[in-house]
Amino acid sequence: MTDEQMDLIDVHGKKMKPVIAAARKYRATIAKRLKLQEKEAEEKQTVSDLIKKLKIKPLPSGLIHFTCDGLDIIVEPGKEKVKVKELE
Repeated sequence: MTDEQMDLIDVHGKKMKPVIAAARKYRATIAKRLKLQEKEAEEKQTVSDLIKKLKIKPLPSGLIHFTCDGLDIIVEPGKEKVKVKELE
């Protein structure tokens, strides 16, 4: 006895086509998200590196926090945490 399920395309034929299409679309979305996450990490690192070059003195809490051109920027040196929010 095997714990493996039969290939559903053989069992259900045409009924499986919408499921397969949806599953492929889902996988494509995951692939796009992963690429965006890689790009996000690169851009986050760029912001962190540029702020380090400015040699801004951290607040007593250790954070570098400032607003500029409608953006609220928070960097936690050493932990490489970067938050950027648009101000309303």
